[in-house]
Amino acid sequence: MRRSVNSKHLGNSSCSIMLLLLFLFLAQPIINAASDASSIILRIRWPNGSMGKVAVNTKKDENNNNSLRSIISNFPQYSSLLEGESKEKLKIHDDNNILLDDTKSPIELGLKHGSLLSIISSSPTKSISKSNKKNTPPLFHPFPDLAKKDARQVRYNLARQRQQRKGNASYGDLLERQSNLHTVDPQGKGTIHRVYMCATAAQRFNAGGHKKALLLGTVQRERKNAAAGSRTKTSLSSQPTEDDFCPVAKVHALWEPPDAEDLSSLKAWSRVQKLASYLGIVPIGWIFSYDKEEEDSDDDEKSCLLSASELLFGAQLQIQQMKQRGREEGAKIVTLAMQSSDGATEAFQLSDVCVQMTAEGLLLDSSSSILVTTRHEVIVDGRETKELDPLLCLVNTALLSHEGMYVLSTKSTIKKKTGTLTLKTRKALLKALEEEEESPPKKSKNKSAATKDTSSLLSLLCDFSTLLVLDKLMGDDTKTEELCQCVSKWARGQKKGTQIP
Repeated sequence: MRRSVNSKHLGNSSCSIMLLLLFLFLAQPIINAASDASSIILRIRWPNGSMGKVAVNTKKDENNNNSLRSIISNFPQYSSLLEGESKEKLKIHDDNNILLDDTKSPIELGLKHGSLLSIISSSPTKSISKSNKKNTPPLFHPFPDLAKKDARQVRYNLARQRQQRKGNASYGDLLERQSNLHTVDPQGKGTIHRVYMCATAAQRFNAGGHKKALLLGTVQRERKNAAAGSRTKTSLSSQPTEDDFCPVAKVHALWEPPDAEDLSSLKAWSRVQKLASYLGIVPIGWIFSYDKEEEDSDDDEKSCLLSASELLFGAQLQIQQMKQRGREEGAKIVTLAMQSSDGATEAFQLSDVCVQMTAEGLLLDSSSSILVTTRHEVIVDGRETKELDPLLCLVNTALLSHEGMYVLSTKSTIKKKTGTLTLKTRKALLKALEEEEESPPKKSKNKSAATKDTSSLLSLLCDFSTLLVLDKLMGDDTKTEELCQCVSKWARGQKKGTQIP
């Protein structure tokens, strides 16, 4: 009987011990919380979206009178923010977006454990644009759909993010960063389907060395399949649709500046474009020559025909034409690269994103490397980089040959050094004028007035370089326009009845 009582007593005591241990285990967090009730944790959201936290002592002590700003100033993010902002422009808001007095302590503000504080800075756009608003003209966007934020603002934001401690960027911050960067992908199709290069102009330009020239011509529409237009039409033949045609560029003239001028300076362009408008042609691109040794170089950095400077010039030419002729017509610009040794030529167009980045000042001219350096990062193949391969900015274009209307012969009619007429050209013009004076007048069937034969003189004037020199000698826009109208009619096949006024 005694043994059963003892065993029962031992069983009850063991249950009591187990209950006591379980109580202590469950009550430990409450005890710890009671012992640590003198400190709270505050959460902090920084302007870039990253989060942080800080422990604040809430004991009422004479030494514990730190203000909210002094507590936050211990973070490295705070010091980086002060480089672009003043203390007065950094504001602290609570969970309810109420502005807090940062000179008071968390105890005075009544902050609780887990309270969220948001650090808000004034927009740096105002400080940047305010100082440069008077001096900076409005930026022209060739392709507004591809335009990003102000390039100055993007560079400012990226510089601030690099100054901050690594590892604090949130996922939203990364998405916002990439949304402000240009994505460079290969472009499969351009605004021009194919280019017709004047064979006579190409032979004149192929004289060796590094040269640049402006291409002048027309942009028109023709069938995508040229052979389809020559088929015999019957009553069952279908009518051509809009999809059967494509835009093509035809080069009718070539202007190569004298040695005293540079094509990149664009000084004489106003006069050149004005004379071209009299003839019914517009700038449709440019051509440059290069040595074969550059292409055959074993250096990987010399594997592309277009260098950074040539890529920038082509983009600037397109931007200029888009400003003058409109975004749609001005975008029809081609770039031709000719090998000086054998005249092999390739045609390209620049991608839309390349032209847009040039307009934003993102691309830098680098003569030491074929790679294009950018002011800040761009996205290529999903990665951020500051070096861009020019091949990603090119659109291959078909190149065909034809005879232009305003190129007289394969030999230049002007002197390269001075830009004046050559001796042979002057003699030919004088001879044509003498023959015109000596030739007997011809009577027209419809008119009683007699006309002189000016066919030989008009044939010599069907050269853009010759007309440009004569325009400078005459110095009269009215006479130049009348002369160009006669030359344009003659070049287009209206030879009958066309006379020089």
